[in-house]
Amino acid sequence: MIDIYPAIDIYNGKAVFLTQGRLEDIKVYGDPLNYALKFAEKFNRMHIVDLNGAFTGRPENLGIIEK
Repeated sequence: MIDIYPAIDIYNGKAVFLTQGRLEDIKVYGDPLNYALKFAEKFNRMHIVDLNGAFTGRPENLGIIEK
């Protein structure tokens, strides 16, 4: 059996999608908390990525992730 979890990538405080992981190809979706609340209605877990931290080595979205 495979478990499937929704994912939220956060960059500069916004939920985003990067095409092939490139910052040059970013699509901004908005407030990640809104997506987390919607996902929480259907899933008991989710995968959250602080892209600022992934690119710089310093987490910058912990306040949002804690919410």
